[in-house]
Amino acid sequence: GNTDSLSLHHKQTQRYEIHARTKGQKNIARIIRPGLYIADNTNLNLVVDTSHRVLLDFNSKNITLNNNIFNDVKIDAQNSKDSLSLKINSSNITTGGLSFQDVSADNSIINNIITTQVKYNNGGDRKNNGNLYLRSRIFKTEPDDKLGLDVNLQQSSLILNDSIWWFAPSNITVQSDKIDVNNFKFYRTNQQYFTID
Repeated sequence: GNTDSLSLHHKQTQRYEIHARTKGQKNIARIIRPGLYIADNTNLNLVVDTSHRVLLDFNSKNITLNNNIFNDVKIDAQNSKDSLSLKINSSNITTGGLSFQDVSADNSIINNIITTQVKYNNGGDRKNNGNLYLRSRIFKTEPDDKLGLDVNLQQSSLILNDSIWWFAPSNITVQSDKIDVNNFKFYRTNQQYFTID
């Protein structure tokens, strides 16, 4: 038929499995989030066992949210007792009039520390690619006990039309009532282009 499919299995091995595939889901996606489109034949496989180990596999030919387009999306996640690995890939992301090809984001979370590497590689006559490295820490503020995020941008590079640009090491701290930015610099060779401090 023209409906989404969902199956739930409980096996003797004490594993719970969810397998979902979209088909004719335009109206459901709009209810979840206006402006959201998820391509037919998008697959989600989720396995959870009694020791809380989670395996996630997600594939979609296209996801569109408003004017942001994500093609050939693949998400893989798995955890162990104290860590989580999350890998996101897309053949093309179009947002704000910009297009990024062969995008990958590798994330690992161990004891409230998040390590992230984002890459993209646009082909063509003029080389455009990027490698961004982040190391973040989730913390609680005192005395109000609210969550905060401390982000350290490691030295990273972008190549824009064959010119290499650098992000200097910097720190961004996000709390519920403020954002602190320290030493943010985006520059090419000795020519400083953009700074926030």
